[in-house]
Amino acid sequence: MKPRTPSGFWLAGLCSAIFTAVMVWMVVRQPSWRYDEFLSTRAAAALLAVLGAVVTEALWGARPWAYRASAALAVAYGAVIAALAFAQRGMDGVMGACWLLVPSYVLIVPLVSYVREECGNLFGQPRPRPVMTAAYRGRWIRQP
Repeated sequence: MKPRTPSGFWLAGLCSAIFTAVMVWMVVRQPSWRYDEFLSTRAAAALLAVLGAVVTEALWGARPWAYRASAALAVAYGAVIAALAFAQRGMDGVMGACWLLVPSYVLIVPLVSYVREECGNLFGQPRPRPVMTAAYRGRWIRQP
């Protein structure tokens, strides 16, 4: 039986849908005067739009992989912003991107933490990965 979607998931899904709509708008808008900057921005926005659509569906449908999708979107968002800033303005652009990323992550990190907590409540805690359990058992640690 499918669990009932928590109301927080609906709100997070709405935020993701708005983010996706903005990214789609960035893809279809008219080109700017610098075509090379616009092409990279358009490609990055298309990537984020696709990820945002997947996250929206995962949150509205209360899927077990909603946390992983939300975390992937958060990481991709930060990576895309930093990469575009570096490509267009070098390290000065990356420092400028930090002023955008820090306030963004002040909102994103608690939201992703909430999704993780609720996914744990709905579907149980995720199993540890086999690689990590082997490392914890000491199989990969050299013994003298």
